[in-house]
Amino acid sequence: MAATMAGVSMPATATATPPVAPVPRWWQDAAISLGLVAVQLAGAAYMVVLTPILALGLDPLFLVTFGSLSTGLFTLPFAVNLERNKRPSELSNRLVLQFVLLSLGG
Repeated sequence: MAATMAGVSMPATATATPPVAPVPRWWQDAAISLGLVAVQLAGAAYMVVLTPILALGLDPLFLVTFGSLSTGLFTLPFAVNLERNKRPSELSNRLVLQFVLLSLGG
């Protein structure tokens, strides 16, 4: 016996999932506000850590370079995992050229 849901017939073995209630608007606003506060707190903590390091005489260019490299190394596994199915199976000459132009000009 087939069940119907919203005019679509489904086999008897399929189970219908109950509809998910929409997220209230106040919850979305609260999540955005908490995210903004978290970013401000992270920036403040970064400055608290960075000020004594700069006072020791460390080159600011080194900090920028080291921060960029460590961020790249930290996010690389996530990027590879999330984009695994989206990248082409082989690199064409045109794609390599596009990568080179992107790396030069941004």
